[in-house]
Amino acid sequence: ENIRKLVAQVARQFYETPDKGLELIGITGTNGKTTVSYLVQRLLDGSSQSVKTGLIGTVQYDLGQRTIPSFKTTPEAIDTFALLKQMRDAGCKRGVMEVSSHGIDQRRIYGAEFDVAVFLNLTRDHLDYHKDLDSYYEVKRRLFTGELGKKPKVAVMNLDDVYGQRLVHELPEETKLITFSLSNSAADLYLSNYQCDH
Repeated sequence: ENIRKLVAQVARQFYETPDKGLELIGITGTNGKTTVSYLVQRLLDGSSQSVKTGLIGTVQYDLGQRTIPSFKTTPEAIDTFALLKQMRDAGCKRGVMEVSSHGIDQRRIYGAEFDVAVFLNLTRDHLDYHKDLDSYYEVKRRLFTGELGKKPKVAVMNLDDVYGQRLVHELPEETKLITFSLSNSAADLYLSNYQCDH
């Protein structure tokens, strides 16, 4: 019925469910996925020199023992699970992944078990593909609701984005929620004093 879903399921099994051997963090949003994924990888690597963190994203794929140029933000399912296996085999314990709306909609990550899913924002982009913002949002939402397989254990939400605020209320009850904001003190993490230098 859905060949892309089947391909993802077969690829995951063929590559020995590599996502299960990694603490997998998926980052989605119209803007900022690359920057945030690099920051998360660096912070995690800095917190423990003995635990490597791999990365799949727009610029490159850091597979633990080697880094190769990226050919797609969220690769096709066969490539995604092959890359995750290389990460795991290289000794990575964690993986950070940019998750595009195309990747979600085309089942490129179907079945992957994300421990943490991060929502950054949703703006007027990719509407040639998604048709309207509500359709675009519905695709992003799947990363958090278990429609792609297992629900993430933790959801990290941007409260400064109206779609992030909406998604907070649509999360499964068992998913732990962590919120962030530039200024909203109701968020778990927020900036109280900052300045921008040019």
